[in-house]
Amino acid sequence: MFSFLSSKDPSEANLYIDLGTAHTLIVTKKEGLILNEPSIIAYTQPKPGQQKPIAAGYEALELVKNSPGNIFIRYPLKEGVVADIQNTEAMIRFFLNKPEVKKHLSSPKIIISIPYDATEVERRGTEQIAKSAGAKHVFLVEEPLVAALGANLDVGSPEGRMIIDFGGGTTEISIIALNDIIFCQSLRAGGHRFNEAIIQGFKTKHNLVLSPGQAEQIKIKYGSAIPRSLIETFDIEGRDLETGKPKTISSSSQELSLTFDHLLTQVSQGIFQAIENAPPEIVGDIMEHGIFLVGGGSLLKNLPQRLSNDVQIQVKISQNPLTAIADGGKALLNNTQLLENILI
Repeated sequence: MFSFLSSKDPSEANLYIDLGTAHTLIVTKKEGLILNEPSIIAYTQPKPGQQKPIAAGYEALELVKNSPGNIFIRYPLKEGVVADIQNTEAMIRFFLNKPEVKKHLSSPKIIISIPYDATEVERRGTEQIAKSAGAKHVFLVEEPLVAALGANLDVGSPEGRMIIDFGGGTTEISIIALNDIIFCQSLRAGGHRFNEAIIQGFKTKHNLVLSPGQAEQIKIKYGSAIPRSLIETFDIEGRDLETGKPKTISSSSQELSLTFDHLLTQVSQGIFQAIENAPPEIVGDIMEHGIFLVGGGSLLKNLPQRLSNDVQIQVKISQNPLTAIADGGKALLNNTQLLENILI
């Protein structure tokens, strides 16, 4: 009885959230991106086995830095989906209560993007977590469609488009047409996997232990999708695996890039698989218009050239790869009809 009073109206959506493995983004209709913080929760342990969340995002990192040993951190999302329900809920609540977010709305009606291959249980869980964290209504959409919108692609067009989202946890290869996803494959080849490959490579060859932060820094500065292109040398300091003492070695961009080269091969193979599963007319569209890249990982040096060489299709980076998801979220907030078309 009176169920219409609680029905969800997409036109009321006033906030978009992307729960990324590495970062959480919050977007509003007018201002666009208002929050971009690490997907991290900090907690204390008042009693054995008991956790008390105390901060999230950059504030959590700062607390751990200033109080090592007393405060712990957790990454509640893994490969784009919720891995820790309690801490994800706490993290969202902290973010919604931040002044820069709270001043925009008192009753959040949230669009949340989720991976294409998220299970029905994961989808329902994400919706319930957001409601428990303070959302009045939750609307779920699939990430590849939002990324395509952010790359200025017409998702409603009958012509097929291929988009690759290089995220922190996964890399998603998608083919989109008529407001739908024709094919999508999620590869465990996100930015974190690249960092892990670098750490393992230097540990194996040099007995040198690097932190994820160090791996990220040298990947950005010296890493290349074509290892033998413009070789540079650099020194890197880490911990000696045997002695535990600080140790500095000399390395090169070629050696560094070869540690994660197999992950790029996985992406190329994923593109071939996507093309094999697409209808012939859609393959023709992709050949004509090329492949579009979004996400932070797409900024790896020489990535478009490497993938183009591998698959013999033009590959190009979208105009704003770092903010594509946020731009797509803002587009959804300002286009109710489009949101209705792609709602899960």
